[in-house]
Amino acid sequence: MKRRPQQYALGFPSISTVVHRWGLLVILMAFWMLIGPVKAPAANRPELVKSETVAGQPAPAVDEPLASVQDGASVNETLRRTTFLPDDLRGQAPDSSADGLRPEMAGIEAEADRYLTGLEAQRPFWGVYFRSGAARDADSGDTDFNYRLEWDLFKNGRYERKKALAKKHHQDELQTLQMLNDVSQHFLNQQLDGIEFLGRNVQYHRAEEMSARLADILRRRRVQLEKGYITRDDFDHIRFKYRQAELEKKLYATGRHVALDAGLYDLLNCIEFADLIALDQAQQTAVKQAYPLKIQQNLVERTRYTRSWADDLSVDLYVEQRNDFNDKERSDVGFEVKIPLQWDTRRGRLIDREKGLYQRQAAVLTRRIKTNLEKLYDFFAFQQVHIRMLLLDLEKSAQREAYERARAERALEDLDDTPERALDQTRMEVIDLRYQTIQTRLKSYEILVKIAALTHANHPRELIAGIQKHCPVR
Repeated sequence: MKRRPQQYALGFPSISTVVHRWGLLVILMAFWMLIGPVKAPAANRPELVKSETVAGQPAPAVDEPLASVQDGASVNETLRRTTFLPDDLRGQAPDSSADGLRPEMAGIEAEADRYLTGLEAQRPFWGVYFRSGAARDADSGDTDFNYRLEWDLFKNGRYERKKALAKKHHQDELQTLQMLNDVSQHFLNQQLDGIEFLGRNVQYHRAEEMSARLADILRRRRVQLEKGYITRDDFDHIRFKYRQAELEKKLYATGRHVALDAGLYDLLNCIEFADLIALDQAQQTAVKQAYPLKIQQNLVERTRYTRSWADDLSVDLYVEQRNDFNDKERSDVGFEVKIPLQWDTRRGRLIDREKGLYQRQAAVLTRRIKTNLEKLYDFFAFQQVHIRMLLLDLEKSAQREAYERARAERALEDLDDTPERALDQTRMEVIDLRYQTIQTRLKSYEILVKIAALTHANHPRELIAGIQKHCPVR
């Protein structure tokens, strides 16, 4: 059998073989192009952030303990400083601070203490009298002369004078305590008003910063609108936000300058790391210093001044020297007693009921003070955790801002979408988070002021037992 001759004497491959080989090569090249960017990212393309750190900061180790994140130690300090109160809220003169009436309040309390001490130092009249008299007989011309020392114990004597002085003392003390209670409440309201002005100042700074950011966006949007890159609705949306920010600036602008003393300013910037004094200690101090409880105690003590049987008793002692009409000298020592023949058996029950009423009111006030302090301590701890959560959100937004900024620096043809909008949105989110944190610091300060009012602390710093090591000293 003859062999079939080959069609291509020069040894070239067939057309089908060539097509098969080149097709396989094209498929391999296409597959390599698809997986290439995954294995080797472009030099300018940022990788996705896989850890909660700010762009440019070292990523935490994989085996980093969870506690370091939970206790706030891992919060980026550079970002945290962006949440400090504005510099113009830091003052030096006490009269320009949010608690500028503190010296006046301290002066009133000191003067009241001196007045009450002076009341305590008063002593009642002892009821000792010197009495002298003379009589002349018109017929005989004889003279009767006498002089005596009298000690009146009851019935306009020492008992009544002592009781009247004690009643006046308690009445004056009651009026003073009521005045101090009113002044203390007024002082607290003044401090809360000062915090309100601080909050407005912070809101003005936020609106000012947001307005500047939106103005920049609006200028870019106007160019994009003219070139047809965006719609009119997109442009109007940014212009509305800009006008809103400008109106907020006018809304929160105020001619009243309110500032904090330097120590308090630094304390509020580290308030998330502050430890309060023990709750039991604060409750004991608050109960001891509370003006309403002192008023109730004053009313309890006044019940013993209800009119009693002794108010109608009369007892006088005397020593007398006299020369009678017969020129005889006499020395007498004696006493006079008048005993009322009446006894009010209902007085004791009436006093007990009155005391019971005031004591029950005091018990209710005591529970209310302790409960209020417990709530304020809980609110304070809540705001501290809230600040740390906002700081973590701020850190996350800062990472996203860095990522979007890096994407915006790339050539547009290398991206599936334009990152400019996302970058603008993220920057505005960062501004909002920063000022939310600052407002939360002011809420913590408001809680400190209320605790100080209950415990009669001279300054909120007295409520701080210590600052954790995470807070830098400035």
